[in-house]
Amino acid sequence: MTEVLTEQEVTTGQTLAIQPAPPKKPLLARLSGGLLSVTGLIAVVVVWQALTMVFDVPQYLLPAPSRIGQSLFNEWDIYQYNLVPTVIEAIGGFIIGNGVAFIMAFAFTRSQTIENTFLPFAVALRSTPIVAITPLITLMLGRGYVTTITIAAMICFFPTLVNTLKGLRSVNMQALEMMRVLAAGEWDLFWKIRFPTSLPYVFSALRITATASVLGAMVAEWLAADRGLGFLILDASFRVRIPLVWGGIVITTTLAVLAFTLVGFIENKVIPWHESVRAEE
Repeated sequence: MTEVLTEQEVTTGQTLAIQPAPPKKPLLARLSGGLLSVTGLIAVVVVWQALTMVFDVPQYLLPAPSRIGQSLFNEWDIYQYNLVPTVIEAIGGFIIGNGVAFIMAFAFTRSQTIENTFLPFAVALRSTPIVAITPLITLMLGRGYVTTITIAAMICFFPTLVNTLKGLRSVNMQALEMMRVLAAGEWDLFWKIRFPTSLPYVFSALRITATASVLGAMVAEWLAADRGLGFLILDASFRVRIPLVWGGIVITTTLAVLAFTLVGFIENKVIPWHESVRAEE
């Protein structure tokens, strides 16, 4: 049987081992997977509620889910007031950190000298505890969005740098040589060979940094902000308002899960030709 190759498969050098796309799961099967996740979550909440009632667990140790839900409903204004800055910081850190990482990864593939010069600094930055350098950054930049976004960007930077660099170098050498035989320039090689090949690696990093940006913003808020979910959790714990603490944790977790899911959705739309995406479908 003759197989028709897509332009994406030709330009990325995927013509050596073409595999037929696996059949898509029926709609009922896909819905059942989501239903199982929801059922598992409900089961955890029910057991949690039952244990706190049966053993009469003090609220300051572990509040019941019903008490956390009551806090979310009655004190939503407080949560909303602190949610907005965390979202801004997470999005800003995500965009800046990943953008700088992608630019540096491209520069590393173009020049070994640039890589040898700056990669050790990137590794050293990643190895430094972010909590230790946050006060120093706060002294230099002051309290506010600039510092918190910088911290979130620093947390997002290294995973994307490493994955993108690996992706840009994981090209099919036969396709690369063929493009050079056709007198393709460096930009043509980048856009038609290196960039499409790197996308699965890039999206793997983006899934990690989507959640890390939220956590990075919260860490920065502990030391460099007077508003945000991180600040709310810390302040509520000092005042022993434990349901408020858990409410902040629930919102933060939900925000991170939504960010992870959004990146996965975009990945399925941008690289539907990749084996990992077709396997998921």
